[in-house]
Amino acid sequence: MKRNTTFILFCILTLLWLSACATVKKETGQLNLKYAFPNENIPKTNLAIAIVSPEFTKNENDQTQNYRENIKGAFNNTFQELITRKGFNIKGPYSTFDDMAYGEKEGAYLAMIPVLKFNLEKTGAEACENTLCTDKGYIRVVGELRLDFIEPLTKEKILVKRINLSDLGIQKPYTVQRIKRHQGENAGLANIIGDITTGKKELVDDIEKAFYDAINEFYAKSMDKIWVMTSTKEVLSYQAQIKKLKGLKRF
Repeated sequence: MKRNTTFILFCILTLLWLSACATVKKETGQLNLKYAFPNENIPKTNLAIAIVSPEFTKNENDQTQNYRENIKGAFNNTFQELITRKGFNIKGPYSTFDDMAYGEKEGAYLAMIPVLKFNLEKTGAEACENTLCTDKGYIRVVGELRLDFIEPLTKEKILVKRINLSDLGIQKPYTVQRIKRHQGENAGLANIIGDITTGKKELVDDIEKAFYDAINEFYAKSMDKIWVMTSTKEVLSYQAQIKKLKGLKRF
């Protein structure tokens, strides 16, 4: 009789669990790495700048592994357009500086080598109430861009632009909820009771959207700053020095 009662109770709990089982509302996003440049009419200089693909550096907390190639490609393409819009012709892009042939180095006014420190950092903590656990926090973006303009034949650094991208203040809130699962001999019944008592029909998981939103905003605001910080007049001001370097006898 006791066994039958237990079985009936188990069946009732199972039916209640099926009706109370939580679903996850997962919000996703997508990369939107396009940039609308300011409409400025900058005269052509008839000088060429060789572009080397951006070099990425990261720290141990970096969360960009799944996005890194897309970000690198977007910055690479945008750097090419930026140089063109600043009035220069383009050579490349080259994967590395060493991929440039001697004739290409000789024909380039300068080579531009971008070094980008770009990290997504997840800051948050999980707290559990009964069987419902909620992880809330922020996805923050920190970074710095260094643009090295070098004379290609002598490898002499002509101009170094350091652009702080951490002060853009980009952070996106996220929430990830889950039902805490019990382990052990009586885990099955405990989990059923936990799901029923939680009474949560829909769980939230928007961390992926937060990642995408942070990257998209970082990209657009970074390019705003890079455009302002890269001056055609400043780059041209080194013509005498560059001409002298190109005229040196090299061994």
